[in-house]
Amino acid sequence: MTGRIDRRGRELQIRASEVNEPVLDARVVTDPGVLVVDLPAAVCSPGVLEKLKTLLEGSPGDVPVRLRFLSSGGVQPLSLGAFTVNSQGSLLDELRHLLGPTAARLEHERV
Repeated sequence: MTGRIDRRGRELQIRASEVNEPVLDARVVTDPGVLVVDLPAAVCSPGVLEKLKTLLEGSPGDVPVRLRFLSSGGVQPLSLGAFTVNSQGSLLDELRHLLGPTAARLEHERV
Protein backbone atom coordinates (compact mmCIF):
# COMPACT_ATOMS: atom_id res chain seq x y z
CA MET A 1 0.00 0.00 0.00
CA THR A 2 1.23 3.45 -0.79
CA GLY A 3 -0.30 6.75 0.16
CA ARG A 4 0.16 9.84 2.21
CA ILE A 5 -0.66 11.22 5.59
CA ASP A 6 -2.40 14.57 5.97
CA ARG A 7 -2.36 16.39 9.24
CA ARG A 8 -4.71 19.32 9.27
CA GLY A 9 -5.26 20.92 12.58
CA ARG A 10 -5.78 18.22 15.16
CA GLU A 11 -7.06 15.61 12.72
CA LEU A 12 -4.81 12.97 11.16
CA GLN A 13 -5.90 11.50 7.82
CA ILE A 14 -4.37 8.60 5.92
CA ARG A 15 -5.05 8.55 2.18
CA ALA A 16 -4.23 5.44 0.17
CA SER A 17 -3.23 6.01 -3.45
CA GLU A 18 -2.40 2.40 -4.39
CA VAL A 19 -3.29 -0.94 -2.81
CA ASN A 20 -1.77 -4.23 -4.04
CA GLU A 21 -2.26 -7.82 -2.97
CA PRO A 22 0.88 -9.22 -1.25
CA VAL A 23 2.95 -11.87 -3.02
CA LEU A 24 3.34 -14.84 -0.68
CA ASP A 25 6.27 -17.24 -0.96
CA ALA A 26 4.82 -20.71 -1.66
CA ARG A 27 7.98 -22.46 -0.36
CA VAL A 28 6.91 -21.79 3.21
CA VAL A 29 3.76 -23.84 2.68
CA THR A 30 5.40 -26.69 0.75
CA ASP A 31 8.60 -27.02 2.84
CA PRO A 32 7.66 -28.89 6.02
CA GLY A 33 11.18 -28.44 7.40
CA VAL A 34 12.87 -30.73 9.91
CA LEU A 35 11.73 -31.36 13.46
CA VAL A 36 14.76 -30.90 15.71
CA VAL A 37 14.39 -32.48 19.16
CA ASP A 38 17.01 -31.79 21.82
CA LEU A 39 17.19 -34.51 24.47
CA PRO A 40 18.94 -33.09 27.57
CA ALA A 41 20.92 -35.65 29.57
CA ALA A 42 19.38 -34.27 32.79
CA VAL A 43 15.89 -35.48 31.82
CA CYS A 44 16.93 -38.68 30.04
CA SER A 45 15.37 -41.68 31.81
CA PRO A 46 13.68 -44.87 30.59
CA GLY A 47 10.27 -43.31 31.26
CA VAL A 48 11.06 -40.15 29.30
CA LEU A 49 12.49 -42.18 26.40
CA GLU A 50 9.35 -44.34 26.30
CA LYS A 51 7.10 -41.25 26.31
CA LEU A 52 9.24 -39.67 23.55
CA LYS A 53 8.91 -42.83 21.46
CA THR A 54 5.13 -42.88 22.01
CA LEU A 55 4.75 -39.22 21.01
CA LEU A 56 6.79 -39.61 17.82
CA GLU A 57 5.16 -42.88 16.76
CA GLY A 58 1.71 -41.45 17.48
CA SER A 59 2.15 -38.63 15.00
CA PRO A 60 3.11 -40.16 11.62
CA GLY A 61 3.68 -37.73 8.77
CA ASP A 62 6.24 -36.42 6.29
CA VAL A 63 8.51 -34.22 8.44
CA PRO A 64 11.96 -35.75 9.14
CA VAL A 65 13.09 -35.86 12.77
CA ARG A 66 16.61 -34.96 13.94
CA LEU A 67 17.28 -36.04 17.54
CA ARG A 68 20.21 -34.49 19.42
CA PHE A 69 21.49 -35.72 22.81
CA LEU A 70 22.72 -32.80 24.93
CA SER A 71 25.25 -33.49 27.69
CA SER A 72 28.19 -31.82 29.39
CA GLY A 73 30.35 -33.47 26.71
CA GLY A 74 28.53 -31.61 23.93
CA VAL A 75 25.86 -32.34 21.37
CA GLN A 76 25.63 -35.86 19.94
CA PRO A 77 23.28 -36.48 16.99
CA LEU A 78 21.25 -39.69 17.35
CA SER A 79 20.06 -41.58 14.28
CA LEU A 80 16.37 -42.39 13.95
CA GLY A 81 16.71 -43.67 10.39
CA ALA A 82 14.08 -42.38 7.98
CA PHE A 83 11.61 -41.60 10.77
CA THR A 84 9.05 -38.87 9.92
CA VAL A 85 6.22 -37.19 11.84
CA ASN A 86 3.34 -34.78 11.39
CA SER A 87 4.45 -31.46 12.88
CA GLN A 88 0.90 -30.06 12.97
CA GLY A 89 -1.28 -30.33 16.02
CA SER A 90 0.00 -30.67 19.56
CA LEU A 91 3.23 -32.65 18.95
CA LEU A 92 5.59 -29.68 19.44
CA ASP A 93 3.80 -28.61 22.63
CA GLU A 94 3.87 -32.15 24.02
CA LEU A 95 7.59 -32.52 23.26
CA ARG A 96 8.33 -29.18 24.93
CA HIS A 97 6.30 -30.19 27.96
CA LEU A 98 8.21 -33.46 28.20
CA LEU A 99 11.75 -32.21 27.49
CA GLY A 100 11.75 -28.47 28.18
CA PRO A 101 10.42 -25.28 26.55
CA THR A 102 13.21 -25.00 23.96
CA ALA A 103 13.68 -28.71 23.25
CA ALA A 104 11.62 -29.00 20.03
CA ARG A 105 11.50 -26.74 16.97
CA LEU A 106 10.94 -26.80 13.24
CA GLU A 107 13.90 -25.73 11.14
CA HIS A 108 13.58 -24.85 7.47
CA GLU A 109 16.40 -25.03 4.96
CA ARG A 110 17.52 -21.64 3.73
CA VAL A 111 17.49 -21.25 -0.02
